[in-house]
Amino acid sequence: MGSDSNTANNDNNVADDTIHNLATFTTSAPCQYHRGNALAIYGLSLMHDGGRVLFQTADCTLPHGSITGVVGTNGCGKTTFAQLLASKSLDGFPVTDLMVEYLAAADDEDGHLDEETSLFASQLPREYVLSRLQERLNQLRSSIEKIEQTMEKTDAEELLEAMAEELSDLYDVEDSMRKSIERDTDLAMESIGLNAYGHKPLDNLSCGWRYKCRLVAAVLKHPDCLIIDEPSFLDTNSTDWLMEQLRHLARSENAIVVLISHKEVLLDALCDRIIHINSANQKLSTFHCGYSIFRKTLEAEIQHTTKLLDCTHDRLESADKSLKTIQAMCKRRETNFHKTTERNADKRFIKGKNKEAKQKADRSAASKLQKAQQAVKDAEDIKHKAKRERVKPLHIEGIPAEGTIVSLEMVGMKFDGIGTDDEWVFQNVDASLEFNDRVLLQGSNGCGKSTLAKLILGELNPTEGSVKRSTQNIVYFPQTALYQLLRLHGHETAMEYLASAKTMTMMETRHHLGDFGLAKDLALHPIKTLSAGQRVRLWLSRELLLHPKPSLLILDETSENMDVETRKSLVDMLKSYGAAVLAISHDSDFCLSFSKNITKTWRLSRHGLDVNYQE
Repeated sequence: MGSDSNTANNDNNVADDTIHNLATFTTSAPCQYHRGNALAIYGLSLMHDGGRVLFQTADCTLPHGSITGVVGTNGCGKTTFAQLLASKSLDGFPVTDLMVEYLAAADDEDGHLDEETSLFASQLPREYVLSRLQERLNQLRSSIEKIEQTMEKTDAEELLEAMAEELSDLYDVEDSMRKSIERDTDLAMESIGLNAYGHKPLDNLSCGWRYKCRLVAAVLKHPDCLIIDEPSFLDTNSTDWLMEQLRHLARSENAIVVLISHKEVLLDALCDRIIHINSANQKLSTFHCGYSIFRKTLEAEIQHTTKLLDCTHDRLESADKSLKTIQAMCKRRETNFHKTTERNADKRFIKGKNKEAKQKADRSAASKLQKAQQAVKDAEDIKHKAKRERVKPLHIEGIPAEGTIVSLEMVGMKFDGIGTDDEWVFQNVDASLEFNDRVLLQGSNGCGKSTLAKLILGELNPTEGSVKRSTQNIVYFPQTALYQLLRLHGHETAMEYLASAKTMTMMETRHHLGDFGLAKDLALHPIKTLSAGQRVRLWLSRELLLHPKPSLLILDETSENMDVETRKSLVDMLKSYGAAVLAISHDSDFCLSFSKNITKTWRLSRHGLDVNYQE
């Protein structure tokens, strides 16, 4: 049964028109849901804005008690798929039976953070989390009362039994939440470091800390189905807490957990099933295994189909030649038949024999033609299966400055002008950046890494000490870049966004975007429809128009939400980049790859900066 409407009552902060604005979909049959077992979706086809097909006629099952990872390259449709699930728009979706909580990516809110900040601006982190959990308790109480009212009007024994079971489950969740709501909130805040910012209202927190508040609230709501889209801004302690909570939610509370992520460490540690969306052949596939086995299986499949494709290349050429030969032969026989029968028009015996010979030849030709056509079809099928997503390599040219480009001497920073020691973000920072340095800056959330980057850039002045720089040719990718890009330019196209930076012809603009992997229709799509990785490319493309061939790249959490291939491309680009790099990251996959080519590691704390030189 097809559907392209979003009529469900939505209580998960996903706007009712999200799917209308961004995608259309069809299904071959209604969803089937077996409470406590699984949600099954049949024949789902998903098309993005403008009719671009994301995947076609896919069946997938989301079981309770399991953590399903959704993976694929940037732009393949992972977020659109998640939004579709959260909207409860699919025909047959268990709107009342399945409480779905969707946590959007930190940089993909499309105004939601602004709305949330205005609603909860004055609340402290703990107050905010508790208020969101109270909303969940109110929903539970409302559901309980509706079931109780329905049971009073129902005589059917089988239906009463089912409702009694559901009611019992809801009572258990409500009772558990009421008893542990404050304790669980306090433990979560301590585990992910929110207590250090407990005195600051929500609108004074960074995007990263606001995201953590939302993450805690989403997990502690104890939903039937939790969908987390690209968990971000997580240091080691936060990651450990999240993994423990998701395992408990799936295994102990029998919830459906869907994790959309490019973080291989997280996927490998948590997921027991993988849904892979291949944008090259518009196919959604389910792998009943963990992430590492999935990667090996996928690579083996690609190698196998590529081998088959090589083997059938000659067969394809041969089949194509056979088709042309058979078609030419049939045409000659038809011509000869007419000539012969015309010359022997009065000789019925010869005419009959010629007709019989023609029919026999036609049957033989038809058989050969059918085989040749099947060979072509088989080869084309293999070619389609062997398609894999290609990511355009990133390439940035830099011109190194001379000698020391940045020098920090006894730098200290504090905000609000309060003179107590507790208000210092950091002190006693002594360091330098040389013309060819590749530096990895690390430290716990909130220790001041982004603040230090802004001091180096010149956007902030230190409270004490001095910062000297010998170049202004710096490209800076701030932690909030993608959020600001969506908030300020989400409805613009990539072409329009680039045109605002520099006067160029349409051909020059398209060529520049193409150099950053934003070719063809991507250049004409609204920025809000681009994936995180594509928006990173767009941001860099514009900055490099304004600051060509920079002497210093400052990248603050740039690899967050990048797919594996784009992240690898970023690391490869930094390896060959001809000037200085300062990279800030908590992404363990990026750090592991980038650290093989660094000259220094900086570790920042409130008391100073530890510098380790790499051999």
